[in-house]
Amino acid sequence: MKRILSQLRANERGLILPLVLILLAVGMLTIVPFVSYMYSGSMASNISHTRLVNEYAAGAGAEDAIWRLTYEEGFKESIGGENPMTSYSTTVNGTSVNITVAGMEYEEPVIVQPEPSWRWGMVVYKTVDPDFIALPMSGPVTVDYTITIDNDASLFITYFISQIKDLLPLDTTYITGSASGLTTSDPAITVVNGQQELLWTFNPKPGLDPDAQLTLSFSAEVDFNWPGIYYNIPQVYCDDWHPYNAGLALGMVAGWTPANELAPIVACLPPYNITAQAGNATVRARIDIGPSGPIILSWRVE
Repeated sequence: MKRILSQLRANERGLILPLVLILLAVGMLTIVPFVSYMYSGSMASNISHTRLVNEYAAGAGAEDAIWRLTYEEGFKESIGGENPMTSYSTTVNGTSVNITVAGMEYEEPVIVQPEPSWRWGMVVYKTVDPDFIALPMSGPVTVDYTITIDNDASLFITYFISQIKDLLPLDTTYITGSASGLTTSDPAITVVNGQQELLWTFNPKPGLDPDAQLTLSFSAEVDFNWPGIYYNIPQVYCDDWHPYNAGLALGMVAGWTPANELAPIVACLPPYNITAQAGNATVRARIDIGPSGPIILSWRVE
């Protein structure tokens, strides 16, 4: 037995070095790719983590701008006119965020006016000032309405106006004592489906000679809650007319003449563009500030 073991040991002499070299070669083939894989995975994980942190910070920065537009007194009002945008920085969990808030131009709404209407030369139209209101409103706003009645004199007729009726928009209230022009009397007011309908009755009836004009102005308070186009519907009732200077009323019932222009008030939400950048992440948002809070129109992460 001892002789056999001695022979085996003698045969192993010189094999250690080749064995070590083989093991080293195998290790190089397996360990190096494994270490490289682990390093790449760690780098990818770090990059992903950094990106996630930056996205979170940018999103938080955009939400901060929305909060300031909605609740911070004076912040929203500071954007617009000669100062169309504002920029500031904040820190979210140790990450610096650069934020820009820009006020956008209002999109011109499509205003639908009625078909032109006239009755034997009498034309009615109405205007309002202001005709544009930004929402949300901090309280009621006074607007001035003017109803104009023209006689284009094409038929040389004098009209006698007996009544003027005006249906105000929703959330619009006539201001007592504000009438001027054709009369200073307050109208009779009835409520029709939540809207005030004003009715002036004239006695004696004012005459509208050829190529002449009559106006009736008054003020109202508006307190709109929602965006939209708030139309006004005035009508003028003429029940007597006679040839100019003839001195004779023919008793012809001419009826109601609706206005050619309905004095619309446009109530709009001002849109804002928000850009928040943190490292390699950028959030772009477009919002409106509605009466019930912010309305997010778009939100994009880059």
